Amino acid sequence: MFPNSTSDWIAFVGILIPLTIASITAAIFVFNQLRDNQYRNYKKFFEITDSIGRKDGSIVSKVAAIHELRKYKPYKDVIIRICNGVEVDGDAKSAELLRQELQMTRDYFKSI
Repeated sequence: MFPNSTSDWIAFVGILIPLTIASITAAIFVFNQLRDNQYRNYKKFFEITDSIGRKDGSIVSKVAAIHELRKYKPYKDVIIRICNGVEVDGDAKSAELLRQELQMTRDYFKSI
């Protein structure tokens, strides 16, 4: 089954080169997709943290944003610091809800 003649070698190389190029191209494509996905996650993480830090946002949207942070395990240390550093003003029920979500997210990341 191994090529014996010159024409067999030419045919073998004629098949091998395109398959090799296709494999390399597929690997580069997958690598680029992975990198783009990581960048999108990075941008989304900072959009979420920005919404938490805004003074004009509603407390309920901040609760949802803090809960959403649980999807970003690579940023565990930063998220714990964020949960420890966010100051919640007010005694309203929504402010208490925000305090609870901060505590639950902090506990979640400390447990993993």
